[in-house]
Amino acid sequence: MEKRHISQLISNSIRNKREEKGHAQEKFAMMAGIDRSYYGMIERGNYGLTVYKLLQIALALDEEPASLIPTLEELKQIAKDYPGLEEEL
Repeated sequence: MEKRHISQLISNSIRNKREEKGHAQEKFAMMAGIDRSYYGMIERGNYGLTVYKLLQIALALDEEPASLIPTLEELKQIAKDYPGLEEEL
């Protein structure tokens, strides 16, 4: 598993929360103060998020930042499923 897979897990979580709240991607990017094309790349997992961007997104979603990232137990399971992951991170 590559770093990109972890980014994809977070991106999927962000997209799911945005869709649950009924926000269109372009409108939500504006709400979060992120360029719409850059935000689209975030949702596709093309960019690893900085903590700052994650916080911007969490604020715009009105969600706890921790709700957007895998839990420790999920990370442990991923690490079991993909030996060598810890070295990649």
